[in-house]
Amino acid sequence: MIERGSGRIINIGAKRGEHGAGGNGPYSVAKAGVLALPEVMADETRDSGITVNAAVPSVIDTPGNHAGMPDADYDVWVPPAQIAATMVFLANNEAASISGDRIHVFTKS
Repeated sequence: MIERGSGRIINIGAKRGEHGAGGNGPYSVAKAGVLALPEVMADETRDSGITVNAAVPSVIDTPGNHAGMPDADYDVWVPPAQIAATMVFLANNEAASISGDRIHVFTKS
């Protein structure tokens, strides 16, 4: 990417990386690291044509999450297509001025 003078790096964070919760310590700590990475990398790649950001979803609406949390309110979960659309936006030239940021992909709070 540096040789080419352009590129897009998109990390996938999680809401729990910003606000940890009891019983999810290792996951929250790992995702907190993922959320720090774009800030560091964006600073290191400044003026290179490379952008580095993080999409930060809340709970993703997947069959596995339904099975693991059968009593949850699925209406507030994020459909995977919304996360994909955010990533497509960040990968396009329209987002060339966005770097080192967290883009939240939440539905209802």
